Amino acid sequence: MSDSPLVSCVVTVFNGERYLRQALDSLLAQTHSPLQVIVVDDASTDESRAIAMAYGSPVRVLTHAVNRGPAAARATGFAVADGEYIAFSDA
Repeated sequence: MSDSPLVSCVVTVFNGERYLRQALDSLLAQTHSPLQVIVVDDASTDESRAIAMAYGSPVRVLTHAVNRGPAAARATGFAVADGEYIAFSDA
Protein backbone atom coordinates (compact mmCIF):
# COMPACT_ATOMS: atom_id res chain seq x y z
CA MET A 1 0.00 0.00 0.00
CA SER A 2 1.27 3.44 -0.92
CA ASP A 3 1.91 6.10 1.70
CA SER A 4 1.06 8.74 -0.89
CA PRO A 5 -2.43 10.26 -0.82
CA LEU A 6 -4.83 9.55 -3.67
CA VAL A 7 -5.08 12.45 -6.10
CA SER A 8 -8.24 12.66 -8.19
CA CYS A 9 -8.02 14.64 -11.42
CA VAL A 10 -11.29 15.76 -12.94
CA VAL A 11 -10.99 16.47 -16.66
CA THR A 12 -13.89 18.38 -18.17
CA VAL A 13 -14.45 18.25 -21.90
CA PHE A 14 -16.95 19.67 -24.39
CA ASN A 15 -16.09 18.99 -28.03
CA GLY A 16 -12.42 18.79 -27.15
CA GLU A 17 -11.39 15.76 -29.20
CA ARG A 18 -8.46 17.72 -30.63
CA TYR A 19 -6.76 18.02 -27.20
CA LEU A 20 -8.23 15.24 -25.06
CA ARG A 21 -5.67 12.53 -25.90
CA GLN A 22 -2.79 14.87 -25.11
CA ALA A 23 -4.39 15.90 -21.81
CA LEU A 24 -5.06 12.30 -20.73
CA ASP A 25 -1.65 11.05 -21.84
CA SER A 26 -0.03 13.82 -19.81
CA LEU A 27 -2.02 12.96 -16.69
CA LEU A 28 -1.36 9.24 -16.99
CA ALA A 29 2.37 9.89 -17.41
CA GLN A 30 2.60 11.55 -13.98
CA THR A 31 4.87 9.83 -11.51
CA HIS A 32 2.58 10.36 -8.51
CA SER A 33 0.72 7.27 -7.49
CA PRO A 34 -2.08 6.62 -6.73
CA LEU A 35 -3.93 8.75 -9.29
CA GLN A 36 -7.63 8.67 -10.18
CA VAL A 37 -8.60 10.23 -13.54
CA ILE A 38 -12.23 11.18 -14.08
CA VAL A 39 -13.40 12.58 -17.43
CA VAL A 40 -16.72 14.42 -17.50
CA ASP A 41 -17.99 14.72 -21.06
CA ASP A 42 -20.39 17.67 -21.06
CA ALA A 43 -22.59 16.40 -23.93
CA SER A 44 -19.94 16.64 -26.65
CA THR A 45 -21.07 16.12 -30.22
CA ASP A 46 -17.60 15.09 -31.42
CA GLU A 47 -15.56 11.98 -30.54
CA SER A 48 -14.51 13.16 -27.05
CA ARG A 49 -16.46 10.48 -25.19
CA ALA A 50 -15.16 7.68 -27.44
CA ILE A 51 -11.58 8.89 -27.01
CA ALA A 52 -11.90 8.90 -23.22
CA MET A 53 -13.62 5.49 -23.19
CA ALA A 54 -10.77 4.01 -25.26
CA TYR A 55 -8.42 4.44 -22.27
CA GLY A 56 -10.29 1.76 -20.34
CA SER A 57 -9.91 1.28 -16.61
CA PRO A 58 -7.31 4.00 -15.88
CA VAL A 59 -9.95 6.59 -16.81
CA ARG A 60 -13.50 6.81 -15.45
CA VAL A 61 -15.87 8.50 -17.89
CA LEU A 62 -19.07 10.29 -16.90
CA THR A 63 -21.41 11.88 -19.43
CA HIS A 64 -23.92 14.70 -19.23
CA ALA A 65 -26.94 14.19 -21.49
CA VAL A 66 -27.15 17.94 -22.15
CA ASN A 67 -24.44 20.60 -22.04
CA ARG A 68 -24.45 22.18 -18.60
CA GLY A 69 -21.19 24.12 -18.71
CA PRO A 70 -17.77 23.70 -17.14
CA ALA A 71 -18.82 24.44 -13.56
CA ALA A 72 -21.47 21.71 -13.62
CA ALA A 73 -19.01 19.27 -15.22
CA ARG A 74 -16.46 19.99 -12.48
CA ALA A 75 -19.13 19.50 -9.81
CA THR A 76 -20.12 16.15 -11.33
CA GLY A 77 -16.53 14.94 -11.23
CA PHE A 78 -15.96 16.30 -7.74
CA ALA A 79 -19.01 14.41 -6.47
CA VAL A 80 -17.52 11.03 -7.41
CA ALA A 81 -13.85 11.76 -6.71
CA ASP A 82 -12.27 9.64 -3.98
CA GLY A 83 -8.99 11.52 -3.62
CA GLU A 84 -7.64 13.34 -0.62
CA TYR A 85 -6.61 15.98 -3.16
CA ILE A 86 -8.64 17.07 -6.18
CA ALA A 87 -7.11 18.58 -9.32
CA PHE A 88 -9.03 20.01 -12.24
CA SER A 89 -8.02 20.07 -15.89
CA ASP A 90 -9.88 21.13 -18.98
CA ALA A 91 -9.19 19.09 -22.08
